[in-house]
Formats: sequence, structure tokens, C-alpha cells
Amino acid sequence: MLQCAFILTLELFHAPMSGQATLSAIRENVANPSGAVIPGIDISVSDILTSLSRTTGSDKAGNFGISNLKPGTYRLQASLPGFKSFVAENFDS
Repeated sequence: MLQCAFILTLELFHAPMSGQATLSAIRENVANPSGAVIPGIDISVSDILTSLSRTTGSDKAGNFGISNLKPGTYRLQASLPGFKSFVAENFDS
């Protein structure tokens, strides 16, 4: 099976909420090394401390987003059959 790579960079957005709570969001686009977007990527974001996980997928334009992330340290995994998985460990929100 051909293993292809895809590129994923993380951008965290912090949005202040009422009181002192702050929530974050990840919004990104998935593309291959030549810049072509990749739809249908399975994305999982897990809180390292609590092991709570949220999942989503990239849309037909390669975009995905996960919002309302509590402050913490996270692990993100992106996968699609036929492609090498991408994992980002220990990023803070």
C-alpha cells in the first residue's frame, strides 16, 4: 500500500468567556505536500490529563475545527487510510 504524507499545522485560538474561564479552538486545513487539500481526514484531539477525546473530520475543502477546548495539554491525531498518520503530542491550549 502506498503511504502518502499530509501536512497539518496547528493553530490554537483563545476566546475569553465569562469570568476567568478561557476556551480554545483548533481550526485548520489539511493538504498534501504539493498543496492539494485532503477531505475525509479523521481527527482526534485528546486531553492528556483527563483522557477525554473529541473527534471530527475534514470537509471537502480539507478544513476542520474543534472548539470549546478547556485549558490543558492535548494530543492530536489525524489519519486516513493510505496515508501516514500525523500525531502532535503535548500541545497546550
